Formats: sequence, C-alpha cells, structure tokens
Amino acid sequence: MEFIDYLQNRHKLMKGEREIKEESARQYNNRLVNLQKHKIYNGEKYIDEQMLFKIKGHYKDTTNHYSRTIKYYIEYLNHLSRI
Repeated sequence: MEFIDYLQNRHKLMKGEREIKEESARQYNNRLVNLQKHKIYNGEKYIDEQMLFKIKGHYKDTTNHYSRTIKYYIEYLNHLSRI
C-alpha cells in the first residue's frame, strides 16, 4: 500500500476519521516529497521542535498541513509495520 492509498483509506482503518479525497491525498504526498527534498523530514517516527521550526521557516503553514503530513506519514509507517 502506497502513502496515497493509505490516506484515501485511512477513514476505513481508523474510527472517527474523515475521508481524504484523491486530490487532497496527492497534495499530502507532494508536501511529503518537498519536506524530504528540503531535508526537513527524513523518515523519523516522531515530530520534534526542530522540524516544526524548519517548517515555519520554510513554509507559511497557518493550517498545519505540513506537520499533519508528517503525522499521517508516521501513521502510515506504523500501519505498514503492523501488516
């Protein structure tokens, strides 16, 4: 299962979560690629203050999409380790 697939099916896997549409899932994936390209996120299984600081310095993230992207990716990695 790819990250985009996980996002689109996340609401089926986790009770109480809202559905993420295909376009939004692609946007989250693009954010992840950019976070990795700028070496802000490198596959860690946690979000630390330094990541949040780098996000604020590099992006205007008023809606927390970039930190949420990392959160979703960590969920995805945890999901992969359980299956």
